[in-house]
Amino acid sequence: MKPLIGILTNFKTDEKEGLLADCYKANDIYVKKIKASGGLAIGIFTSDEEVLDRCDGFLLIGGNRITENHYRIIEYAIKKDKPLLGICNGMQAIVMYANLCEECKKAHIEPTISNLYKKYDELKAKNVYFLQKIENHGSELSQRKVELNEENLNKYRHKVNFEKDSLLAEYYNQTSLNVASAHTYGVYEVPSKVEVLARSDDNVVEAVKYKNKPIIGIQFHAEFDENLILFEKLIEKCQK
Repeated sequence: MKPLIGILTNFKTDEKEGLLADCYKANDIYVKKIKASGGLAIGIFTSDEEVLDRCDGFLLIGGNRITENHYRIIEYAIKKDKPLLGICNGMQAIVMYANLCEECKKAHIEPTISNLYKKYDELKAKNVYFLQKIENHGSELSQRKVELNEENLNKYRHKVNFEKDSLLAEYYNQTSLNVASAHTYGVYEVPSKVEVLARSDDNVVEAVKYKNKPIIGIQFHAEFDENLILFEKLIEKCQK
């Protein structure tokens, strides 16, 4: 059977639509990439364990908000050793989760989801943030000042450099990659449980891996490229 990949959908609301305001959304391009790579995609709207148990792996897609569902799915993937790929906002969620778990450990408290949120609020009150606003990386595109289309996407491409002997250097069999970016916030440092796989020329972290777990996060948008390697590797790991 083909591996079933659960795609966490983004929650959307529009007050103008009244009773039909709330909905869940995932761009079709992610579904097509999973299918082209040999898997089956299913949209998931919740992090209930009985739903996650039915998935062989997970895809956390781009968006503008990290939710409780992100943390619960990452926690579940770590616990069950299930493959997970996080793209853009999905990578940021991986880094945030690992950082908050580390902060809870320092405070000698259990890293439950509720404690992660409490710790986040404590740090926020002290003006401590793990994500920083960046001014380049196609900021006009990420701030939606220009239309997202193929021409503008290619206009804001930039190089990312793979860490020597990293997993991505192995996957792509090269030292760098020209990638598409559409993010406003970036990561410069990662916690101890996360290793950096790639950085941009201005030191923004562009890819990470959860140590000893089949969990990878990329800041760039691999779904806009013809190369399927990251999606194929996700499917491959689900079959082991």
